[in-house]
Amino acid sequence: MRTNIVHIGATELNYEIRKIVEIGNRISELSGKPILWENIGDPVKKGQTLPGWMKDI
Repeated sequence: MRTNIVHIGATELNYEIRKIVEIGNRISELSGKPILWENIGDPVKKGQTLPGWMKDI
């Protein structure tokens, strides 16, 4: 027997990033121009370097 661990209110939560993507895709369709998506979660991959103080913590 499994225990349901999902909170009863979880269906009421929204993940706003998905909505932004939907809007971006719609704008792309209407304008005929591509959207260049950026992953801001991985700055090192984009060539940024970590400040020394961040490495220290």
